[in-house]
Amino acid sequence: MASDSFCLPGSPRIPLEINRSRRARRVRIDLHPVRDTVRLTIPTGVALQDAMRFVQSREAWIRGIWNGWPETIVPEVGGTVLYLGKKTRILRGDGAGVRLADDVLEVSTSVEQVPVAVGAFIRENAEARLVSEARACASRLGRSVGKITLRDPRSGFGSCTASGNLMFSWRVGMAPVFVQRYLAVHEACHLAEMRHNRKFWSLVESNCPETAEAKRWLRDNGVLLFRHRFEPVPV
Repeated sequence: MASDSFCLPGSPRIPLEINRSRRARRVRIDLHPVRDTVRLTIPTGVALQDAMRFVQSREAWIRGIWNGWPETIVPEVGGTVLYLGKKTRILRGDGAGVRLADDVLEVSTSVEQVPVAVGAFIRENAEARLVSEARACASRLGRSVGKITLRDPRSGFGSCTASGNLMFSWRVGMAPVFVQRYLAVHEACHLAEMRHNRKFWSLVESNCPETAEAKRWLRDNGVLLFRHRFEPVPV
């Protein structure tokens, strides 16, 4: 599959990531708030100009979603970061690393490394909570958990393999605790039922009473987790 970059003209110009696919059966548009791009998948045999006409016919829809994305957030001293579902202030600390004190994140590192340090703090705390919740749920279900890893996928918040390995996006550490619990339970319940059927949702809801509330939170705020950038700041 080949990939090239183009732009949807107009104001603002919107980057298009062109992907040629032998498997695709139709032209497909996917919007990616993580990369600030729109991915256009084109089946083999479909001309680029035909695909672009399809994009132009959907321009109003694309711009509506694009303009609705939250602004990009880069953690910095004096700014805020979403942590446990709350906008949390970031201040300069006197110790080492990052610590939470009185609902404020105190960061002791160089300016350019503040985003990296904050991201590492969020990941560390998310990992402890997700692993604990997932293993507890699996134990209640009488199932065994394989390897649990935290990554930074382009989309989605978790997965479960047929061999029992679980993966979570560490960005869910920015979400409220009840949302993290729901995601851990969700993936752990796939150890007992892989499909999203009635049995599966019954297991999830019985192990996480906040399921409906958590799903609403992710629907309304999930994209915000991907609008945070944790790379070093150029100096």
